[in-house]
This record gives sequence, structure tokens and C-alpha cells, in this order.
Amino acid sequence: MRDDIPEKKVYVIPVAGSTYSGCDIGVESLLYDFSVEVSDTVTFCILPDVYGDPYQIDHIGEGLVF
Repeated sequence: MRDDIPEKKVYVIPVAGSTYSGCDIGVESLLYDFSVEVSDTVTFCILPDVYGDPYQIDHIGEGLVF
């Protein structure tokens, strides 16, 4: 995992057997982008319903995970 604080982004390198099945193994991929705003289009290979397709942000919210 690597964070790019000035760009407000977090990257991950998936390894074999990881749950990031839409990402290329061993290649750095975007995990979070905290700079997006509503109506921006992003591409995340880790989102189960997207897997590399462009995705338009329709709302931004807050939630508790785990």
C-alpha cells in the first residue's frame, strides 16, 4: 500500500490469492481517490461491479466498514 498525500490517492499492489480479482497481480492499482467529487468519472479495478470500467460518482457519503 502507498499513499500519495498531495494527490489524495491510495494505491495497492495486489498479490496472488488476493480478493482484488479485477486488478493485475503485482501491478500498482488505485485503491482510493479522496479527491473525487460528484459527477467525476474514475476507474478502480477493485470494485466488484466495475472491474476496470469507468464509473461515475453519483454521491459521496460516509460509512463504517468492518
